[in-house]
Amino acid sequence: MKSYEGNRDLNPTPAICSDCACSTPTVTCTPKPLDLDTAGCATQKGFATQPTPGQCGPLSPPSGVTSYQAGAPIAFTGACAPSGGAATLPPPDWGGTGLACGGGGLGGGCGNKAACAAVSGAPFGSGLCIYRSGDLACPGAFATKHLYVNDVIDTRGCGVCTCGGGSATCTATTTLFSDGACATSLTDVPNDGSCVNSAAASSIKIAITKSGSCPSDGGMPKGTLQEGPSTTTVCCIP
Repeated sequence: MKSYEGNRDLNPTPAICSDCACSTPTVTCTPKPLDLDTAGCATQKGFATQPTPGQCGPLSPPSGVTSYQAGAPIAFTGACAPSGGAATLPPPDWGGTGLACGGGGLGGGCGNKAACAAVSGAPFGSGLCIYRSGDLACPGAFATKHLYVNDVIDTRGCGVCTCGGGSATCTATTTLFSDGACATSLTDVPNDGSCVNSAAASSIKIAITKSGSCPSDGGMPKGTLQEGPSTTTVCCIP
């Protein structure tokens, strides 16, 4: 029957932290005006404010306009919400364990003032042992000392996950139409400063693609796993 169990030589395994992540930020793209130019965008004749993405907007270019261009849209990004950093705490990993058993039964036949006790089988030692709480000196014939730890102090965890400033990209393309209802397209004008030659347009429509992200940080293991102050001394006959 088990009467005592303790441990020694703690391996202080750290917490296991789940990866930090950041939500996708809100991205707003503001398109720049569409420049109305002469051939090869040599001379600007005017400009047009671009409509809401996906909507058809009227266009009345002045005489002599045969090319178009627009700069890249301006990107604005909001904040990101962090997640992750959840802690998983591995159980204490000990280099050794001590187990004392008693109640094996006593028998006669060992002489005056003596008794026979059951002998433990492998992997246990067969010696007779005594134990008491605390780090103590072993008495008399019980010269072999084993010191075991009864508890641990566990302050392990994970740091807080954070998100850095967001970055965003906006790409846009303006389609020119020969009619006023965005029905018959003439050509596409990339909103990247490129000059596109085209016949006079009567309406335009802009399409915008946007994306954004935030860098994550934090969520690293913190704290320690230490042997507690409560100990037990086990003294055995060699």
